[in-house]
Amino acid sequence: GKPIQLITKIVPFREGDLIGLKRGDSISHINNEPIDQSNLKSLLSKSLILPAMHLTRNDGKIFHLPSSYISQPVLYTAKLISSSPTVGYIFLSQFDFSGAYSLLEAVQNFKSQQVQELIVDLRYNPGGQVAFASFCALLLADIKENDIFAKYQGNKNIKNREDSFAAALQGQPDGYSFSAKDVLKQGLHLKRIFILTGPNTASASEMLINGLHPYVQVVQVGDKTYGKDMASTTLSTPEEIHGTERAWHLIPMIYKIYNKMGQGDYSNGITPSIKIDEFAFLPLPPIGDTRDPLIREVLRTIRDKNTRVKGTINTTEKTNILSPKYRGSTYQVIPIEVSTEDKTEK
Repeated sequence: GKPIQLITKIVPFREGDLIGLKRGDSISHINNEPIDQSNLKSLLSKSLILPAMHLTRNDGKIFHLPSSYISQPVLYTAKLISSSPTVGYIFLSQFDFSGAYSLLEAVQNFKSQQVQELIVDLRYNPGGQVAFASFCALLLADIKENDIFAKYQGNKNIKNREDSFAAALQGQPDGYSFSAKDVLKQGLHLKRIFILTGPNTASASEMLINGLHPYVQVVQVGDKTYGKDMASTTLSTPEEIHGTERAWHLIPMIYKIYNKMGQGDYSNGITPSIKIDEFAFLPLPPIGDTRDPLIREVLRTIRDKNTRVKGTINTTEKTNILSPKYRGSTYQVIPIEVSTEDKTEK
């Protein structure tokens, strides 16, 4: 049958949420044009030059939305999802310091609630600021500020470099002045973290997963990640050359990214410890709902005191088998950008 696009994420309190669209809704048409295997991007691009777009849900109901890009919160939700043992859950939509204080507040609440285990949902996180990935690591994991976060391997024309978590944090944007030592003091210092992933988990999100592996037990649950294991830099024409004309920018890929142990090369994605296809279960529950098959599997793993995650586990239990016509939303990957200058603080 014809493919049907599933909505995987609704920005809280924005137009889609307010008019009643839900995560898991199936969309068959955009502006009365049916969605097929290849035209989703073009349909959305055409919609953005119009004042409004019309989405047809699979049941025939039509939703009218203004055509525009909107901002979204970095931290969608942070809450306890189990009290015995105490399990916290956070959903991060991207890595950006606009969400730093919300994440700090959430972590302080988790500390006061004596959270023992944590689920970090990165399923639809396309990356963002490497400094924010380091900020997350320092807040959540049992690491030290000078532990190596990433090793950058270049070719013969550019020297290799490595960044500690503290050095990576220095890349935070203007207006922020977090120090690694202070962030660690406020952190959870967890020795095990459950991370939910999927094909839209990319770039700095994958860097966080790979960078934490040498230090804590990372239990990755869901589907294989996107596979963005390279970093770029931006080269611009100097002002004395371009003058009043628009500058040219080149963004070459210059580094492969590895962790402290030299583990990397995940251009085909990082394979989860526990593999679950969330689209094999319908309807998709709200974000952070304990009916979510990935969250349910984590809670089952935590409660099984004898569980030792080794290799890949494939879960076979399904509540509602999907046909191949259903597809989840895709998200634009945010590149990892680094300076070609080495940092002095490690």
